[in-house]
Amino acid sequence: RKLLKADKKCLVLFEPESTYTNTKLIFSAYKKLLENHYFGGAKNPRNPFKNCKNPSEIFSLHRRIQIEMRNTLNRIGFLANYDGSLRLRGEVPVSNLLKKLLKEEFNVKENSFYKQDYFISMPKWESIWSSENYEKIGIQIEELGGLKIYPYYTVWSPTSRRYLKLLLDYVTQNQAFLKAKTSVLDLGCGSGVLSFLFAQRLKTKYIYAVDTNPEAVRCTQVNFQLLQSESKLTAVNASIDSSSLNQLRETFRKNEFPNKFDIMVSNPPWLVASYLNPEHLLDYGSYDPKEKVLHGCFSLVLLFFFPC
Repeated sequence: RKLLKADKKCLVLFEPESTYTNTKLIFSAYKKLLENHYFGGAKNPRNPFKNCKNPSEIFSLHRRIQIEMRNTLNRIGFLANYDGSLRLRGEVPVSNLLKKLLKEEFNVKENSFYKQDYFISMPKWESIWSSENYEKIGIQIEELGGLKIYPYYTVWSPTSRRYLKLLLDYVTQNQAFLKAKTSVLDLGCGSGVLSFLFAQRLKTKYIYAVDTNPEAVRCTQVNFQLLQSESKLTAVNASIDSSSLNQLRETFRKNEFPNKFDIMVSNPPWLVASYLNPEHLLDYGSYDPKEKVLHGCFSLVLLFFFPC
């Protein structure tokens, strides 16, 4: 911890002789130590917000702590070979996703020689490995009758159930009214779980989905096929923020979207703040710096609920 604090540019690299199990244990212990530095432990809790005068100051300080912790943890990692294997000993997992990402990032070609010195930070590895497991085994969704969703890397996983339960309660309470509707527009579809609920519970005939992340669009399309729904899905990659409405309308026209939708659903970014990590697409699902996405959603309501 002293080394990382003293030199802001240094990296802490696990030696190839280290075992995979030990690297995880050491990283977890240091992560806990870092959390205790800011928040204290169970016996000696610390409140870093005690001098904050209002919620805005608490939010700003909490973000600053998050950024500092993220930047520190991202400097701890190990080496990976160009084929995606980790340069560690012991029972080391093999990640096809890491291999794919390395090939894309470094333009790796088969049967060619490359230096085997790709640094992978521990937080990035945990994100990749977690995402790969989700994509393999899926996430069971009670609100879809126990069916599974298989999220892709950089696509928000439907692990939180509160918003799904809220939507299911609304659909159940208003089933007679909603069953007469034939089209749903899902703004910021992610894995597609919101629109799938309409397709499964109400048999809504036409499902239209939009997301700024092309991986989310592909994720929605693949999961929709696995659901074997009788509904028809049209999913497109497009920005839904307020500065891109003209381009979005043109995208709708090219993909034969209707001039009016019966239902519009969205789980938009909820934090009016700058991105913690602009390079990470998951941040776009959490932060809406100037509320452009929220304004875009409401603008689309006016355009496609009450078309001129």
